[in-house]
Amino acid sequence: MHEHRGDHERIAQLMTGWLYRDVGCTAHTRLFDRLEKRDGQWCISYRNCTYDFAHFNYPVGAVDVDRDVLAQYPWACAALAYILHLRGYPLTQEYPIQGSAMERDVKEAAFAWLDQEKIS
Repeated sequence: MHEHRGDHERIAQLMTGWLYRDVGCTAHTRLFDRLEKRDGQWCISYRNCTYDFAHFNYPVGAVDVDRDVLAQYPWACAALAYILHLRGYPLTQEYPIQGSAMERDVKEAAFAWLDQEKIS
């Protein structure tokens, strides 16, 4: 039992778009929160996110997508990364995606962090 630390996983959706190109995106993610009790109140001390999948939304009908740009990004966040790329913010680092080694590392780090309380 952890009296002052905890972890929590929750499902979230990120939605964005670029009206100039008539394209949007919904990304399905999981948030991994590390919780700490400070002065009697629980708060989020650290948050990480894993991307499970993302898809395009076309509010006014289908538009062409540059498949070469799309192929530069992992499938789980490709639609979101594509829109960010179009807006001038290309992804410059790797992010945890469902089933990846990075996702495993996020979970293992959270368990190790929880175990630190048991030791102290």
